[in-house]
Amino acid sequence: MLRIKITKPAQRRVDALARRPQLIEEANGKALREFGEYQQRRLYRLLTTGKRTGRTYLFRGRRHVASAPGEPPARRTGRLSRTVGYTSNNHRMEFGDRADYGKFLEEGTRRMRVRPHVRAIGLFAEEKLRQLLAQQTRKAMRALK
Repeated sequence: MLRIKITKPAQRRVDALARRPQLIEEANGKALREFGEYQQRRLYRLLTTGKRTGRTYLFRGRRHVASAPGEPPARRTGRLSRTVGYTSNNHRMEFGDRADYGKFLEEGTRRMRVRPHVRAIGLFAEEKLRQLLAQQTRKAMRALK
């Protein structure tokens, strides 16, 4: 059995936080905004870097290598990567792309297999969100001293 004893100064800070729930809400909001920026950078980097291994063809007189099924979409015009963004408040954060065709790339169609990009970024992000929430909560607790 693991026993944890909370020190008196730590208990006072926890009690002070309980009396001021808006501090926790603000800390959550800051953490979600930081997380949104982090996810936005990761998604932009995924869409704009790396080699693709799909079909090669000419597009407007230039050689273009498309993405293979299962790879993130290849960059042809840059429109998808320019629409990457996030929205957040103190309780919720959403990120992704706002391109009208982004959903078709993410989920696939009858004629095209999936090119996951938003889901690929979101899968491994839970630990980063935990770190940011803990960091902002610690900052809020330090402010109560």
